Amino acid sequence: MDNKLIKRAVWIIAILGIFLAFELVGDKFKVGGTESSYKSQVSTFSAEGSEQNPSTANKVEMLNSINARIEGETAKELKQNPNQTKSEASATAAIRAGGEDLQSGNGVRTRIEKASDQFLGFYSMNAIFRARYCEKLGVPIPAFVMAFKKVNDDEYQIASAQWIKDTPRLGTAEERIKFGSPILMPALEQDMLDVTRMMKLSSPKQACVEMQRQGDLYGDDMALQKVNPVLYAALHGR
Repeated sequence: MDNKLIKRAVWIIAILGIFLAFELVGDKFKVGGTESSYKSQVSTFSAEGSEQNPSTANKVEMLNSINARIEGETAKELKQNPNQTKSEASATAAIRAGGEDLQSGNGVRTRIEKASDQFLGFYSMNAIFRARYCEKLGVPIPAFVMAFKKVNDDEYQIASAQWIKDTPRLGTAEERIKFGSPILMPALEQDMLDVTRMMKLSSPKQACVEMQRQGDLYGDDMALQKVNPVLYAALHGR
């Protein structure tokens, strides 16, 4: 199998999570206009049995807004570059939107807060949801996850420290990840289908097998510094 093709597929994998964090904790999605009410809503949405909670309508509204933004930006990118897969278009649009957010001086959140939010999406997509997806197919991918974590450990340490600081306002990282799962999982499933086609494999399960078999190959190509230099610089205060 062509290693360049594998690396191209992994590059797509590495950035799809950015949209979630960019939209989920964006200023316009603060429920009731306050940080405290927003944190309360995210905690409620993340709780087991939240389907019975009267706030479910707010959850659906927020998730629909996030999904509409993703689909809208992806569609614009596909119109400009129709030869891309949907995952490639989403990835390109995510980097552009995330970069614009980091450069913007509007809102109450600092640049490092925005960067850590974006990294949360990047990290959870690859270290958590992709592993769960492949495990459900009967193919654990610890080599892939270890390679991803290794090359992004410095950035994880910076971002996780900020996540702890943000907990009183936005909820824990775990709560936000759980809240975002209805957006991340469909995006991940589409991504795995695209990766399967790009790798010319028979099924997403086989893609998981290749990710595990060649986990070390992904190392440098999963590094945030290469995948998204703007986000990398923001996390490091540059």
